[in-house]
Amino acid sequence: MRRALLLLMALAGCASSSDRREALTDALLDYTRGMRWSRPDWLKPYLPRAGRPSFDPTAGPAGLQLITCEIESVTLAADSQSAAVHVQLEWYVQDDPRLRSTVLQQTWRLADTRWEIVDQRTLRGAPFPPPPRPRAGRVSRR
Repeated sequence: MRRALLLLMALAGCASSSDRREALTDALLDYTRGMRWSRPDWLKPYLPRAGRPSFDPTAGPAGLQLITCEIESVTLAADSQSAAVHVQLEWYVQDDPRLRSTVLQQTWRLADTRWEIVDQRTLRGAPFPPPPRPRAGRVSRR
């Protein structure tokens, strides 16, 4: 009887982990679509309710265009409460159309029943988001 109970508990843990992974996959797909199509309203449900993430998901210069946004890898922590995600981006800025490539490292955590992105850093490639470029000011002639 005790073995059967332990087996059921183990299976329940696997199912829970599987459900968390599936929910994370859904969150990642939604979030990367929001990034790709420049839709901050699609990003908002995945930002922490309490506090702020360590990055601004809407930062970047005007004219920032993502060409591709693909999930490269997902590593779920052993307790299924957090995950490290690598996302490959190709992008350009309209006033400087050189194509750039970046790999982001994102940190996600499970808050109650929903996944939140709590950190995002450039792992490889061009910094993302790029710092805003200074605008060329008018030259005053006296």
